Amino acid sequence: MLNRALRPLLARWHPELGHYESTRPAGVSALDNERNWDKAQELRGALEELRTTLVAYAELLGTVAGVPSPVDRSPFPVDGPELAQERQ
Repeated sequence: MLNRALRPLLARWHPELGHYESTRPAGVSALDNERNWDKAQELRGALEELRTTLVAYAELLGTVAGVPSPVDRSPFPVDGPELAQERQ
């Protein structure tokens, strides 16, 4: 799970996001800066794919262990739970 799902995503996106965050102008919040990143939607898509994969792993492990799935299958909004809550 770590080597086939999580590590590839982190290897690709962690350095890119870190570099972008390091260029944040003074006076711009981290949240506003992230919203302005031209790759934000692409990263969110990759995170949603990862979430789907991790849910499948969790369900498989639950089946093997003989326990009900602990996974809430409702998807996060496209812009993430923090941003959705901020709009309310």
